[in-house]
Amino acid sequence: MITTGISARHNLHGMVGASRRMRAAERHSHYIPEWARQHKLSRADIARATGAQKSLVSKWFNDRITPGDSYIEQLAALFGCSRSALFQPPENAWFSEFAAGLDDADRARAREILRLSFPKAGNGQR
Repeated sequence: MITTGISARHNLHGMVGASRRMRAAERHSHYIPEWARQHKLSRADIARATGAQKSLVSKWFNDRITPGDSYIEQLAALFGCSRSALFQPPENAWFSEFAAGLDDADRARAREILRLSFPKAGNGQR
């Protein structure tokens, strides 16, 4: 099928848009929308709390850009988490926060307890 004119541009734009969305889903650089949802905060709430422009917050929510360091610091304070927690799903952050306070021996012991307690979850190795 050959398309010309406006419909060809529309089809190309649709393919490019889909390609961008797929790449964004693959890289998922941060989890700010998920953290906001967990805390029942809207984009406008986040813009007010951080002093960021609404358009900038929209870019964060659409994963088009990653917030700069000063915004990351403000967002972590707003959500009550560490800076690094913003780069993982909120439901997983508790474990990272927990493990960060352990020394190597305690981390190995915790890993072994989890492995024995939840054998269907895999071997825990990466």
